Amino acid sequence: MGLRSIKYPAHALARLFRKYRPRRHPSWDPLDHLPYELVSAIFEQWLWGELEDQHSNPSQLPVLLCLVSQSWRKVVYANPFLWQSVTIDVSLDKVRSLTVLRDRISRTQNVPLMLHLIVKENPNLEALRILFSQSHKFCELSLTVSDSSWWKNVPLGPFSQLRKLAVKAWPARLGCRKLTSIFSTAPLLRSTDWSAPLDPSPLLGVYGDTFLSLDLGNAKARIPSILNIFAACPQLCDATINVIAEGDASSLQHGLVMGNLRRLVVTASGYLPVHLLASICAPRLIAFGITWCGSGSRAPISLSLESFLSHSPLIQNLTLNHIIHSEDSLIRILRAHSRVRSLAMLNTDEQANLLTDRVFRLLTPDDEETPKQRKVLLPRLEELVINGGLRKVKSNAIFNLLGSRGLQSFTSWEPRSRPAQVGRLKVVEIGLHNDFGSDDQRLWMYGPRYGDSITFSLG
Repeated sequence: MGLRSIKYPAHALARLFRKYRPRRHPSWDPLDHLPYELVSAIFEQWLWGELEDQHSNPSQLPVLLCLVSQSWRKVVYANPFLWQSVTIDVSLDKVRSLTVLRDRISRTQNVPLMLHLIVKENPNLEALRILFSQSHKFCELSLTVSDSSWWKNVPLGPFSQLRKLAVKAWPARLGCRKLTSIFSTAPLLRSTDWSAPLDPSPLLGVYGDTFLSLDLGNAKARIPSILNIFAACPQLCDATINVIAEGDASSLQHGLVMGNLRRLVVTASGYLPVHLLASICAPRLIAFGITWCGSGSRAPISLSLESFLSHSPLIQNLTLNHIIHSEDSLIRILRAHSRVRSLAMLNTDEQANLLTDRVFRLLTPDDEETPKQRKVLLPRLEELVINGGLRKVKSNAIFNLLGSRGLQSFTSWEPRSRPAQVGRLKVVEIGLHNDFGSDDQRLWMYGPRYGDSITFSLG
């Protein structure tokens, strides 16, 4: 169950119990001496910690607390927030007792519900009716549906409190318009995680004007659909997309300004998303990541990528996986983005000779330069992750970079001084090639300070 196991609330209660237990006629049950609000807060903290750790059966977490003692059970039953997350499979023979289900839902009282629903073959219609009778309380709804025969037989909505919707699976033959009954009655819906193998643009084109977050990372979409979705979601702040094909450039929208977009993650399968980057502009972008899952020349996307990034001067987190064509292109990108604090690059075997000592020298500040003369790349850099593409890089270039950015070698008592206004690296992960020889062992002499992370790997 991870670090925050069932022992965590017990340990917290025990510490408080020793502090507050009276000396006369003491009871050995901590819950007899601690305020109800304090005990509930401890239980809630543990529960949400387990949910963040993605517990295998989150619906059973409050049940585990009930098994400890009768006094624990009373507290758990009286706290509706401990029951608001429900994960249930209503497929054939999965629901053992409708009475237990009703009792479980009733314990939530009036607090918002987070429902994770799995529907496969021959679902239990009565269980679905019990769940969706509370649809006005749903704040989060996750659907994993392969059998939609129940859809017309179960009243849905309104979803007046729904803020986050996840569609993990949905029958392709039905199309996404079946979900209109959810979108049309959810005025507060702000976030959608769409993993179904369907194009969601017919829905998002109508109801996306209030969306703030959109995750299409597992739903492969074409460029025209993505641009239509972006145009229909003007308030979008966070977007993750997966591109499977380009479209006819003459028919695509151009000059689409995403004025509120702060984070964009793009994954392209096979096709380089040239027209996508050429069609949109995100002037307030802070985090950008792009990954190309293909092979061949990356030259066609260089100009589009550089042009897109040139219109996003505020970027602080930059991830470039399998996409950089040349070292010159990378240097131009880095030179235009001095605000970057986190840089991550993953390069394939095709890019083994991508980088040289040059980029590392440009990342290394010179002690003798004045602030006006200084042309060091990424002066605010705190996290650097590079895996692959380093076959031509000598260890001395990496060694100088680490020392100049405030990292300390085990062979020296003090780290090298670094120029003012140049940030100190806190997280470093460098994947070295297998040809590194014994004369390069000094790289392994670098160790992290408290709170830092330094990793070298051969591969």
